[in-house]
Amino acid sequence: MKTSLVFGTFDAIHPGHEYFLEQAHHYGQRLVVVVARDRFVNSYKNKKPLHDEISRLHFIQKHKLVTEACLADEELGTFSVLDKIRPDYICLGHDQDALAESLKSWMSASGNHYHIKRIKPFERHKYSSTLLNRLKRHKHSEQK
Repeated sequence: MKTSLVFGTFDAIHPGHEYFLEQAHHYGQRLVVVVARDRFVNSYKNKKPLHDEISRLHFIQKHKLVTEACLADEELGTFSVLDKIRPDYICLGHDQDALAESLKSWMSASGNHYHIKRIKPFERHKYSSTLLNRLKRHKHSEQK
């Protein structure tokens, strides 16, 4: 059985995430999701996630396409989850360039190799977490 694996924050699932998960699912009968740690989201995206890592993990575990989900490693640049899961494909979003570089460095140093597939965006102008979160914050500030 082929396995595809994705990494992400998955703070608020929107149609862009749905598209990403559907496309990744096409690469395998088993889809594993690795959820980013709060600490990483804070440092990389320069903001606190709307939901904590455990809540995000539990939410994505219930998704109809997800076979398994787990939290990412505590230390950035380590990918012990890949040694456990051994996916056939790692599917990365169009905006996961830093992760792609980190994976390439790790594979080079460790001698491991995984097939990486890039997933194109879905209506990026309408469905990006950054845009949707900005709209939520604006709406929230108007209600005050």
